[in-house]
Amino acid sequence: MDTALRRSPWLVFGVAAAAIVLASRAVIRSPAFHVHPAAFGAAVTADLTATAAAAYWVTVGRSRRFSPTAVLAIVVAGLVAARLLLPPEERALAAPAARAIAVILELGVVVAVGWVARRVAGAAPLRGDELAIEDVLWEASCRVAGRHWALEAAVGEATRIGMALPWRSAPHVPRGAAPFTVHRKAGLGALLFAIGLSAAAEVLATHALLGHWSVRAAWVPTALSVYGLVWLVGDFRAIRLRPMLLWPNELSVRVGLQWRGRIPLAEMTRVDLTADPRDRSRCAVLSPLGGPNIFVHLAHPVAIDGALGRTRQGSVIGLRVDEPEALRAAILARRPELGSPH
Repeated sequence: MDTALRRSPWLVFGVAAAAIVLASRAVIRSPAFHVHPAAFGAAVTADLTATAAAAYWVTVGRSRRFSPTAVLAIVVAGLVAARLLLPPEERALAAPAARAIAVILELGVVVAVGWVARRVAGAAPLRGDELAIEDVLWEASCRVAGRHWALEAAVGEATRIGMALPWRSAPHVPRGAAPFTVHRKAGLGALLFAIGLSAAAEVLATHALLGHWSVRAAWVPTALSVYGLVWLVGDFRAIRLRPMLLWPNELSVRVGLQWRGRIPLAEMTRVDLTADPRDRSRCAVLSPLGGPNIFVHLAHPVAIDGALGRTRQGSVIGLRVDEPEALRAAILARRPELGSPH
């Protein structure tokens, strides 16, 4: 058994999970279940969730890195299995246990992320950097539940909604970094204003039209449209509050919450303000709106992480900033040899 756990822990867990499901099915079909349906319904739900999670810890969690995300997925799968296995007239009996388990898990995840986020934020000055709020939440979430695109999307959505709120906040520019904005000359503000006006008119018309048939149905597209407008405002403010940063040894690429990455200055071989047609296939374009106006050539390809697990990689990074000449001059001031003819 120990050898099997070390070699194939997931296989052992699968066998244990199948045994739990079969045992729960046998209990539901037994005569005793109909005598005490409430007690047995709660017990079956607990076995399919808590016992299955415990089986994961014994088989996989101790032999490999423990993943709270996997535990959450197992519990959710257990709740779905309970709903499928229990008779229709008895499903409501297990609902209180399911809701209690879900609430406990959600509170546990929130408390764990908050506690780790506090530690991450407190350790940032010791490392010599000043992390933005989304960086703190992302690092804390990764430590608690592991790296996953869905988790990154949740952190990004929460950050966008927070940035859309009408409080005043200054752009995030840590000490020792030179900021370069990307929003002032791209026309994002005018585009957002035009979209907002047209969306507001469409929302009012749609709400009035659907309201003749159903008031509840009318509020569904209205709520979604309002959320979309809040999302756009938050995304624009993220681009404004998160400029690109030039450090002594690297360029921190930030296009709001859409693209984030680091380009070491030591990897740069050339910085141009015009594109070379021969570099089209090797160029990764990172621009909030419009084409790039500065091109960073690299000795080796660099990957830039995007939202929802996207990645762009290239040996030429095309960026769009408000002051491309100033950015090029600042890079050349740190790497004078890049300005010499090749």
